[in-house]
This record gives sequence, C-alpha cells and structure tokens, in this order.
Amino acid sequence: MHGRRTKSFTEAFAAHGAKPRNVRWSWAAWSDRFDCLVLTVWRDRWVAEEKVFALPAWHGAGNDERKRLLEKAAIGDRVRIILCEAMNAKDEPRELRSQWADDRVFELTDKDEGGGFKVRPLMDALRFKLL
Repeated sequence: MHGRRTKSFTEAFAAHGAKPRNVRWSWAAWSDRFDCLVLTVWRDRWVAEEKVFALPAWHGAGNDERKRLLEKAAIGDRVRIILCEAMNAKDEPRELRSQWADDRVFELTDKDEGGGFKVRPLMDALRFKLL
C-alpha cells in the first residue's frame, strides 16, 4: 500500500494539506490551497487496477458533504486519497480499523451523479510538491 498509516483522520487530512470541516464525520475536503480534493474511501471499494470508487447508497452528513465537494470538482482536478480499512467489511455500519494517507497524486477522470468517480495516477507526491 502506498503512503503511511495515520493516527486519526485529522492527521490523514493534514498529510494532504487539508483540514476537515468536521473531525467526526467529514470524508472529504479541499486542500488549504484549493489545489486538490482529498477524498476518503474504503479500501475494499477501491478497485486498484482502474482506480474506481463507487459510493455506497448510504446517507449521512459526511457522505453528503463528499458528494457535494465531488460535484463541484472538475474533470482534470487533482485528487488525494485517504484509504480506510474496516474491522469487518461485511458489517454495516462499518467500524474503522485504520486509515492511510496515500502518497500518490491522482487526476479526476470521470464522475457520476451518484458520487462515484474514476482517477488515474498523475505523479508521485514529491514531484507534485516540487512543481
């Protein structure tokens, strides 16, 4: 897995230069410089080969916020990912085991009205910071 395990979502967002609106339920945020959208996804719903994520059909403040931010994002925008691992992926609601701040930078290539999206790797984080 790319990136590093973090102690909290706040730390994971901070690793990408973002601050969540609400530390308890935010699943997305724009970076402080508004140069990339940080999205939180469940690891088992992240299709590694295509970098596709389909949002589940649940509603809540965090998921609704993520969908609104994704709606405002444009194709071509930079995306950073926080990957979450569930204690048991079959449980609903899920209990969080751990989260990672993925160190790769992605480009948004597609999105749908339901909040699903596709990204492609753009460049590594070090190169991104040097640009």
